[in-house]
Amino acid sequence: GDKLRAARLGLELRVESPAAPFERAERTTLEALRDRGFTERMIDRFWRPFLGGVFLDSDLNASSRMFEFLVGMFARGRAAVPAAGMGALPRQLASAVEEDRFRLKTPVKRVRSGEVLLDSGERLTAEHVVLATDGFAAGRLLGDRTPTPHRSVACFYFELPDVPRAIADGSLVLNGEGRGPINNLVALSRVAPEYAPAGSDLLSVTVLDPDGVREQDLDRAVRDQLTDWFGSRVQSWRAIRTYRIAHALPDQSPCLGGVGARESELSPGLYLCGDYRMHGSIEGALVSGTRAAESLLARMASHDHLVAPREAAVS
Repeated sequence: GDKLRAARLGLELRVESPAAPFERAERTTLEALRDRGFTERMIDRFWRPFLGGVFLDSDLNASSRMFEFLVGMFARGRAAVPAAGMGALPRQLASAVEEDRFRLKTPVKRVRSGEVLLDSGERLTAEHVVLATDGFAAGRLLGDRTPTPHRSVACFYFELPDVPRAIADGSLVLNGEGRGPINNLVALSRVAPEYAPAGSDLLSVTVLDPDGVREQDLDRAVRDQLTDWFGSRVQSWRAIRTYRIAHALPDQSPCLGGVGARESELSPGLYLCGDYRMHGSIEGALVSGTRAAESLLARMASHDHLVAPREAAVS
């Protein structure tokens, strides 16, 4: 029955416009799943770890709009990763801009209309300023004392001399047991061979909400759970790097304001863009950036002139 409900859900969302979910009333993802008749077993063993890995929220308090949008996208096509890594996305965008337009590794202290104050004390002035960061950083740069709700994650990467047969096909492995720190894992090099040198593989392990857990304790718990699943071979898996990302996604639960488009122009000459202004995803960040650019161009057109940017600062 749960499989039939999942198939019906995918078909419904696949044939409608990707924007349609954002026009519907908002509730939590858990409420939406229960209203569609999914059993608690299906929710706990599949939806909770699967959507938890997408929303970084295993409680499934995330917006039903994002749930329906993402399920519709998964129903329309296959998941993928860039062969050259996620950094390929910003590099592709930056390739259309002259290199001398960028200032890299330049910490910013404050941003306001027409002005960017650097940590060094230098002030950059411009007719238009676009602040393209995550919500937490935007609040800090704008002097907002109200903490931006967010979701955190830790990502562990291991080099494997041999991949267990159970995960050798590149499938996403979900923790349906509901115990231990690991939410999901995948042998990334079996999805994109470019992610590891010949003769070895790269394993990616995701842990939700690691805040407050000491790094050494979390490392031990992750390796213990891997050993429980895959046996003594785990001792030969070399830990490459761990990333603890405190502000990985904005928390856009309905009780915190939910998902929806926010205005791009905060004040005359100051524009904001980022996934927190739209919905927490790469898609949301790109759409928000497009909206900010369109708003800026419309403002310039209304002044009946075009001004070449004097300087672009990237922090």
